[in-house]
Amino acid sequence: MERKTALVVNDDGIRSPGLDLMVELASEFWDVFVVAPEEERSGTGKAITMGPISVKECKVEGTVQAYAICGTPADAVLLSIDYLLPQAPDVVLSGVNLGPNLGVEDYLDSGTIGGAMEASIHGIPSVAASLAMSKEDKLAKRYEMGHTRVVLHYLLEILSSSPDLFVKGDIVSLNVPHPDCKGIVATRVSRREMRNVHMKVDGGYAIKPWTMSFYGEGELGSDVNAVVVQRKASVSVVNLRLESQLETASRIAHKVAASW
Repeated sequence: MERKTALVVNDDGIRSPGLDLMVELASEFWDVFVVAPEEERSGTGKAITMGPISVKECKVEGTVQAYAICGTPADAVLLSIDYLLPQAPDVVLSGVNLGPNLGVEDYLDSGTIGGAMEASIHGIPSVAASLAMSKEDKLAKRYEMGHTRVVLHYLLEILSSSPDLFVKGDIVSLNVPHPDCKGIVATRVSRREMRNVHMKVDGGYAIKPWTMSFYGEGELGSDVNAVVVQRKASVSVVNLRLESQLETASRIAHKVAASW
């Protein structure tokens, strides 16, 4: 039986050790293609590039076919579907991100999840995997992905063998606490708001060095609470079926029409 294909993308750049881990694990279950930004594109969400996007063949973990682009993770998914892959991938795997993606703010800002969102729009199931650690650990390269390796391996195995578990276009967001992990739990995406994450710099403001303390403890049952308080890996499944509030829209349209 012909093996299905997985597209691996990320927002940390094509030389990220997190991407190498994703490729290594995914190759056990799928034929893998890699399309990822040349440089880090964190915080780009589902942004797309309006200007020319260069594409270069390159080598990554193993012998998979890989391309480095000067675009975003969402660009990587779009270019792969339309041009770079022989056919649309069966699954999109984004990450492993070297940093957390917890709560609705991260969900909408993250380039890692932005790539998964682009897949979802095209009806392709996706996994966005993140190693929940502070910025200083990333900069000092004091990260260990042992727990992430184990949890992600089982998740990808289930995705490849039981695709019926995943509704078409679902996004599976996995966050594994660093450095210790005490299990795994199903969660909802926290509704927390970002506060006091900027600092004054010459010429204006900039995001502070990212720390896990930004997240607080989160509400019970949320991804933030699971990772920060319980020290457990969180699995959240979200879709982009933006439910239209037709009744409210009808009332608004009626009032506007009456005043026209």
